[in-house]
Amino acid sequence: MEQSAEEQKHRHERPGRRVDVYPTVLVRPVCGGCGKPMALSRSTGKYRSFVCLNAIHGGHGCRNKGNKSARIIDEAVLKAVSAQILDEGFITDLTAEVNIRLAEAARRPRDTERKLEQEITSRLRQVSRLTERLEKVEDAGGLDTIFNKVAELNHQLEAKRAELREEQRRNRRPPVTSVKEKDVVLALTQLREVLLADVERAAPVLQALVGDVVVESKKIEGRKRPEMVAKFTIDGIPALAALDRGKGAGADDPTVGMWEFLNTDRWTMLGKAPRGRRDVVVPLHRTPKYELMLPQIVEMAEAGSGIDLISRALGIGAEVVRDALYLHRTGKRPPGRIDGRRRRPRKPGQPFVPRYKRLAAEVDRRRKAGEGFDRLAREMRVSRGTVLRAYDFANRDEAAAAAREGHKPFRPAYKWSDESRTAKRKPRGA
Repeated sequence: MEQSAEEQKHRHERPGRRVDVYPTVLVRPVCGGCGKPMALSRSTGKYRSFVCLNAIHGGHGCRNKGNKSARIIDEAVLKAVSAQILDEGFITDLTAEVNIRLAEAARRPRDTERKLEQEITSRLRQVSRLTERLEKVEDAGGLDTIFNKVAELNHQLEAKRAELREEQRRNRRPPVTSVKEKDVVLALTQLREVLLADVERAAPVLQALVGDVVVESKKIEGRKRPEMVAKFTIDGIPALAALDRGKGAGADDPTVGMWEFLNTDRWTMLGKAPRGRRDVVVPLHRTPKYELMLPQIVEMAEAGSGIDLISRALGIGAEVVRDALYLHRTGKRPPGRIDGRRRRPRKPGQPFVPRYKRLAAEVDRRRKAGEGFDRLAREMRVSRGTVLRAYDFANRDEAAAAAREGHKPFRPAYKWSDESRTAKRKPRGA
């Protein structure tokens, strides 16, 4: 999609910074205190964070101290962008702005290049005549005057040709005269899919979409410490142009080439602000899981479901349910754990998956085949509660529906096999 450093070097273009050509993070923020790019203070692992070097060393009067997690910045920006680009108001405004600019481009004059072409032809003729005179000059003293005149004409030719190229670019015609909202929605949907792809592919497109992400500290009323926020402007046209470069020419997509045309077009409409832009300010903090799931947990608790049933229905830990109910009752966040308990250390790169989730598919299959929970617990060497949690996770839609109504979920009855009946039956005479 974006040109590599080798391609830019071959075209005698400056490739730019290494971090931009080969991105390793999705967003590289800019410090709001001094306007300089922030650096990675920890660049490996999942705990990568950004810091302003000027704030550390006291340069440029920057006071934007503190580290900020790269993951929190990425999540906050992506969440705001995903919610905004598919918003009906944003789609309507972007479509209107595109159609206005396309109509303006269609009304531009077409004969402005003719005068420049005539001037270039005239100077080429003058250079040709002077070159012919060089062959006939016998006195070497007059050569300097001719050389100076030819050099001056060549310099004028270069300037006129550059002016002609700029005029030709300004007078280009777009590939289409108008677009519909469904075409814009399709392009924005493809853009959202790219933003959720790998970092190397998504980072250049996100940079074109939001520009510089400025991180700064902001005082919040009612809080002792200032809170870090990220400020950026969403502009769909540059991002869709970056996405457009990766497309091939196809007759089924009328917008191919249009976004690149609008992005490189330099005509301005005086007195008209762009309608397809949005200024966004997002707080940079991570919302706890119990706060995100608070409405669902409260709904089930008010229906009469217990903590254990709610946790099984939603596939979360009982501690998350307790913290959510504490927040609902008191209006305060629950205090942090002081017992120092931690999960077992796991290998890097392997996400933690609870055991009941790993057993869910097998428990569901064997239970529906007629095996009992006690037998499954014995054979799998886990508790009966783990087996119940695994079954409810495999059938979490039914479990969630039952929890919202305040009763236990339905589970298929135990089927007695012939072997079980024989083992259960007491021998005669006993």
